[in-house]
Amino acid sequence: MTLPESLSYSAALLVGLAGSPHCIGMCGGIVSLFNLSARDGQAGSRGFSNNIIFQFGRVSCYTMLGAIAGATGAIALGERELVGVAFRWLSLLLLLSIALSVLGWWSPAKRLERAGSLLWQKLQPMARPLLQSSKKSRVYALGVLWGFLPCGLIYSTLAWSLTTGNTVQAALMMLCFGLGTMPALLGVGYMAGDLKRQMRRPAVRYSLALFLALLAFLPFYMHQMHAGHGSPTKMEHHRHK
Repeated sequence: MTLPESLSYSAALLVGLAGSPHCIGMCGGIVSLFNLSARDGQAGSRGFSNNIIFQFGRVSCYTMLGAIAGATGAIALGERELVGVAFRWLSLLLLLSIALSVLGWWSPAKRLERAGSLLWQKLQPMARPLLQSSKKSRVYALGVLWGFLPCGLIYSTLAWSLTTGNTVQAALMMLCFGLGTMPALLGVGYMAGDLKRQMRRPAVRYSLALFLALLAFLPFYMHQMHAGHGSPTKMEHHRHK
């Protein structure tokens, strides 16, 4: 028994929104280059369109990584009930850790960030020539590369998507997560700053964290309800015995 898909997608979208302050901190530098172009009278539309293309490249990377994680989870899951139980517990722990990171209380993915930085050091040289080009294909490629930027929130959400054991669902979860991060990074000036301030308000952060914590325990509640009622076919079979 896993979290209903619609709730998983909604939660992933909210996690992306909740991570807006962090995203602005990590990606704000490169986004500001597009925004500066957008303020140029001659290249305004080009700068903004390049920002959109860059963002979709980044979200495409998250979606691809989600598909890989989901496929890996599906292989691990197979027909083994024990793995399914382990995935339920892992999903619970990951969602709780994301809820705590939204509150700023604990960020267990910091070690993963350090490990990811080793990969980023190898990919970073590939990004430099792409930064100097305004060709749409190169801007999109830059966005895809930027999706590998070490980020604990991305890693936690990616690990959570793995526990679905479903390629398509995991890919869509990471797509929703990526879309949740886009408003802040597409925003120019006040809009991005206002969203950042809203996401830092204690009431907003506590509400999001509580929602994620409730979702973490929902599969266990559903599993218990399902086990308590039992399957009618199985109950009928036991009566005949």
